[in-house]
Amino acid sequence: MGSVTARTAYLSLWGSQGITFDLDRMRADLGGVRIERFTARAVSANGNRTGRMGADLWVLADGQVRFAQKGLRPTETVDIEVTLEEGTRFLTLVTSARDAASMDAGENWHVFQNPALELSRAF
Repeated sequence: MGSVTARTAYLSLWGSQGITFDLDRMRADLGGVRIERFTARAVSANGNRTGRMGADLWVLADGQVRFAQKGLRPTETVDIEVTLEEGTRFLTLVTSARDAASMDAGENWHVFQNPALELSRAF
């Protein structure tokens, strides 16, 4: 039997930025799928260096807040699970630095670990 290696995917954002995904485009490219939910684990990545930097995180579906976590400290993680209704067009992830003594690049990164869109067959 071969060995299995666990892999982790990351999506990282500089604080006070966001990224929007066009779910209609993904549906068209994938053909015949429904996008059921978005999941990830979030962490304020490099703030562990000084412990000063926290984060606020949001997940929006078509501009409506579906998940919010304010005051995520550098050593904390939070699991995100957002159910997406059929026809949801856009998914947006937003981060914001909190308690920033500086905007040092080494302290202002936020990570979505294993971000995933859960799919099912459209019938």
